[in-house]
Formats: sequence, structure tokens, C-alpha cells
Amino acid sequence: MLQRMSGSKRKAANVTYSGKSTHKRRKQDFEQKKRQQRTNGLDDDAVEGIHRESDQSKIRGASLTEMFTPCQLAVHVATLKQWFGETKPKVDEKRAMGECKNDYACQLCGVEKLFSAIGGCFLCGTVFKKMDTYHSASKFGVEYRICSKCLKKIEGEKLSVSGLHISEENLSLDIDPLYQEPFVQCDRCDRWQHHTCALFNNERNIGGKAEYICPKCYIQDIKNGIRAPLDQSVIPGATDLPRTKLSDFIEGRLFSRLKKERYDRANGMGKNPEEVPGAEDLVVRVVLSVEKNLLVQQELLNVFKEENYPKELPYRSKVILLFQKIDGVEVCLFGMYVQEYGSKCAHPNQRSIYISYLDSVKYFRPDGVIAATGESLRTFVYHEILVGYLDYCKTRGFSRCYVWSYPPSIADDDYIFNCHPEIQKSPKVGSLRDWYRKMLGKAASEKIVASVTNLYDHFFVPHGEHKVTAARLPYFDGDYWPPTAEALLKKLADGKLPPIRNARKQKPSFEADGCTDASRNSFVDNQLMQELGKGLWKLKENFIVVHLETQHMAEDTDCDEDEVIEGSLFDGRDNFMDFCVKNQYQFDNLGRAKHSSMMILYYLHYPSAYILKRTSQNGRSYNK
Repeated sequence: MLQRMSGSKRKAANVTYSGKSTHKRRKQDFEQKKRQQRTNGLDDDAVEGIHRESDQSKIRGASLTEMFTPCQLAVHVATLKQWFGETKPKVDEKRAMGECKNDYACQLCGVEKLFSAIGGCFLCGTVFKKMDTYHSASKFGVEYRICSKCLKKIEGEKLSVSGLHISEENLSLDIDPLYQEPFVQCDRCDRWQHHTCALFNNERNIGGKAEYICPKCYIQDIKNGIRAPLDQSVIPGATDLPRTKLSDFIEGRLFSRLKKERYDRANGMGKNPEEVPGAEDLVVRVVLSVEKNLLVQQELLNVFKEENYPKELPYRSKVILLFQKIDGVEVCLFGMYVQEYGSKCAHPNQRSIYISYLDSVKYFRPDGVIAATGESLRTFVYHEILVGYLDYCKTRGFSRCYVWSYPPSIADDDYIFNCHPEIQKSPKVGSLRDWYRKMLGKAASEKIVASVTNLYDHFFVPHGEHKVTAARLPYFDGDYWPPTAEALLKKLADGKLPPIRNARKQKPSFEADGCTDASRNSFVDNQLMQELGKGLWKLKENFIVVHLETQHMAEDTDCDEDEVIEGSLFDGRDNFMDFCVKNQYQFDNLGRAKHSSMMILYYLHYPSAYILKRTSQNGRSYNK
């Protein structure tokens, strides 16, 4: 198996393309070898037998297509040329390229050059174009990129990205390279295919000894009885990932609801359930479950000295993924990051869960089906996953759930999945809020949710004897208000906010002014709540507070029977995104989503391979 690249033919490369002579030279060498064997008295069948015998020493399982049946291979090749996920102008352009004769194009998709998306600014989300300059710095193995405009705006100020502080002197000026999809060559016909089209895993190409047979030759080999599809156990998938009580609970509940929904939909149409399309081949797995400690910033601790505020807040970080087998490939469609603060965690986070990130890509099958409940079947499934998670947390003894419902502010910004399909539009603020509200309405009808309010009404408006103070606000990793509060306290210390002594004399604009404590820290707390309240007021409905039913609440939430699942790949959303960007694992079309999902599953099953890859990319030891 060869790969098209500049330089050595057998050396792996991320950015690859070589001249046309490489292909011709390989073809000439192959034909010359066959001619030499014929002069030694060997016929074509004998030559083919020697060729097959030499294949015995090669590594199998580098391509997922080796597990496919001829029918699945035909479907896979056909779908590649449909470019699911891309807009019509781009699809038409690529189909036109595929119709033009090009000996150096990918044999499967018909296009020669496929370019990967380049990363964007971590502050404003602006996507860098070809050969754009940007400023970057690495911290804990993650590369943070900042555009020149953002750097100019924060000139002289402390740069904070995702809670990490980076000094300007550590930023270096870089130029974005041109990322081109690499090729792999068939060991039978010598033709070239893109890694993504071939579903080729270069990490299995140890020493360049992996065998690769293209789908067309593979189908012919199966028909000739030369080979058979590999057993499913050779390349482990989503179903082979460890199961947990949480994943079994969500998955079992989901399957039960889907069965009922399909029956109701069929009944409404006067048909049998088997006669209407249903969601199949779904897999729910928890791929990360680790204990963490969230350190409270000293600026806030100084304000809350008299409140005995905790210095750190322990929690369990989890990542839940949904896979669906599409055309023989398990594609990752949905994911969410959650934080669970148990009964042993101090207030204000005690018995609280926080849904920090939720994301999906629009490849769910069947597409366009309306569920019996009125929404799309895709939405039905995602709602049921969330309701199932809330149900599980309620049973374990959690009393509140917090959601910051806010879509990406930049069109090209991504929460979990790198590069969404262009046909998938980012929801508006109101639409996303309604999406969550409908989900919570379902949970309320099942007695899982007791009531729903928002952060402002619950914490900024006086209720009985509860003191209005920032010390009661839940403090979550990556949430809106902690970094905002730190910035406000810095401005207060620099004298950029109105003097504290005047805050009590003016007419209160927010209920937080009702504080009667005369200490200085109380004045700071009071003004902090005023400024935070001003920012939250207009968007208060986006900060959702969910009160779970606590009638049969467990005494100790920390009895999490699920084992710790460590995995550096998903340990931190920024870390996962950075890894995907660096390795061009994208979800902008179905072909790339299949390949990216295949690679994600590979690293989940072989975490040491991920650490090795991360180490080589960062040029140093990687310990997350």
C-alpha cells in the first residue's frame, strides 16, 4: 500500500500530494515485475498467486471497507458522489469535476483535490482563509489561535481563553498551511483514493505495511473467492465501547420510546409499525466519566470571605455520545458534556448538574420523518436522550439542572463537532430556547421535572429570607457569569466602575440593592450583583434553571455505580476540538463524518494511540 505525497512514498503525511510521475513510476514498476515473472515461465494465474501470497505478510484492517459486503461497498461508493451535507452549488461543482476525465483524481469520488477547513480565531470565531496570518500559543497541549483584530482589541490586557490565561509574549505569528486530503494507493490496480473515501485509517499503517484493496478490486476478489469480509471484531466500533448503567438506562429508555412512537405513528396512518420508517442501529455510550476539581478564582474568594465560600468544587465530568450506523459505518451524530456536582460538594453547587455543551450533526436516518408527537424524529430522539439523562440524575438524588441555552454567536463556530454540514443552519436564540422548553415540558409530564425558571428570577430577585448575593450563584466550569464577574471585579479595582459609595445613594435599578450588610465585601457583592444583573436581564430566559422532582430523592448522589472512564481524547471540549482541527477530522459532509467517526472510535478503543499522536503533534509529553 502506498500513499501519494511529497517526499518518501511510504512515509505517513498529513498534508499530501505528489507529482503525476509517482503514479506512473509505480505503474511501470508493477508492469515490469509482471513481465519479468512471465519471462521466467509463469502465466498470469501464477503471477496473481505470487501477488496474493505476498499479501499474507501485510497488515489487514487498515480500511473499514474490508468489513463490508459487496452490496455495502456499492452503496458506500455511490453515496460518496452525492456529497451529503454540502450545498447544491458545491455538489454541482464536484459532480462536474467527477465527470471530467482525470487520471489523477480519486477513483471513488471522482475529484482530485479535496481541501480541509482551516481553524478559526478562538475569540471571535472568524475562520482563517488560505495562507492567512494569525497568532497562536499552546497550553496543556491545546493550540489557541487569535486573529490580528482580536489581538489589537485586547492589547495590553490579560488574554483569557476558555478560562486559561495567556500572556501576549507567548503568542507567535504563524501562517496557515494548505490542508489537502491525503491519498492511498490500491495494492491491486494501483489507483489512488482519498483517505476519507477509502475509510482508511493511517494509524494502522504501521511501517507502511498495511494492505489496501480498493472497493472495486475488493468486490472482484470476493466474487472470485479470493477473500471474504473481515469479522466485525477485527475493527471494534461503537457497540464495543464499554457500557455503563447510565448509557444502558438512556439507551433502554430511548428504544422503548421509539418503539411506542413508531406504533403511534403507524396507527395514525392506518399501517403496521413495520410499514413506516423507524430509527435503527442507534448506540448510546458514555465515553468519559472522570472526577475533577474546579478551583474558585481568588478574586471571588476575597469577596466571599465572610460567606465561608469553598475554594474548590469537586464534580464528575461526563461525555455522552450517540452513534448511528449509516451505510455500514457508525457515525457520531450527537454529543453532550455534563458536569455533576454531588451531595458531598459544598453549596452553591450541591446536588446540581450543568449541561455545558450539546451539539449534533444533521445526518440522522431516516431524514424528514415527522414523529407522532409532531416534531422531527431526529428531535424526538435527542429530546429523549436528554429526558432520560434528567430522569437518571433525579433518581440518583440531584435536585437542579442548569442550562445556558445559547447557539454559537459566529456562523462557523463549533461546540463539539468540527465543521458542521453547510445544510445545517445554526438555530436562532429563541428557537434553541424553545427546543429546550419543549424537552423540559416532556420531562415535566413524566414527573421528572417539578418546575422551570431562570437564573435571574431565581437568584437576583429576593425570595423570603434568602439573601441576594453572588455567593448563592452556582459556579460551573466554563459558565457565563464566573469570568464575567472576574472582569467586573478587575474593572472595579481599577476604578472603571462607579465608586462603591455612590451605589447605595442612587435609586436601585435591580433587586440586588436590597442588601443591608454594611461591610465592604457586602458593598462589592452588591455592586457585582447589580452589574451581573444588567447583563443577564435581557437574556435571562436563556439561563434555564430546572428543579427536578425530589419526592424520592436519594440521600447520597455520590453512589455513582458507574466506573471511572478515563479518556484524554474527550477530556475537555477545547482539547477534543483542537485535536480534530489539527488532524482534519471534520463533519461537513457525510463522507468525512464517516471517516472522522471511524477515527474517533479508533482512539477511544486505543487511547495509547491517541496519546502517542498527541505527543508527536505537540513535540513533548502530553499529560492532560
